[in-house]
Amino acid sequence: MNNIKAVIFDLDGTLIDSMGIWAQIDKEYLGNFGYAVPENLQEEITHLTLTETAIYFKNKFNINDIGILAAYGGKDVGSQLKKLNSNTIKLKEGVIPYLDSLKKEGIKIALATSNSVELLEATLKNNNIYQYFDAITTTEDVKKSKDNPDIYLLSAKKLCI
Repeated sequence: MNNIKAVIFDLDGTLIDSMGIWAQIDKEYLGNFGYAVPENLQEEITHLTLTETAIYFKNKFNINDIGILAAYGGKDVGSQLKKLNSNTIKLKEGVIPYLDSLKKEGIKIALATSNSVELLEATLKNNNIYQYFDAITTTEDVKKSKDNPDIYLLSAKKLCI
């Protein structure tokens, strides 16, 4: 790690094992409208911002329901997600020792995620890793999905890298 100055992590599926919860929420939400979850749904929405995901659901399934905006925008269902994230989502194995080793080496650590601030903070604090991050950036900060470099560039800028 001699030449590494900073590391930028994703949250869902990288530091925490949360992809199943998102899939369950999608299943329950679409089920309310009589839709089954398409096989490739997670591939299509994983990189999107929360707002883009809500728009995707509205356009793809012709659902004119404000609930999807709430579900993905951190409102009504967002409180349910916050509770799930803060109580049931755990770190992947080896996360804390790895973060410890980065800190010991003086390497800056950032988080770049499409998750909401409310949810990511609950998850990080519940798992006692919030203090490891020198910078946190969400796709809502840059108004673009993780397919674009903007979130990573802003994270690097926040780290002065």
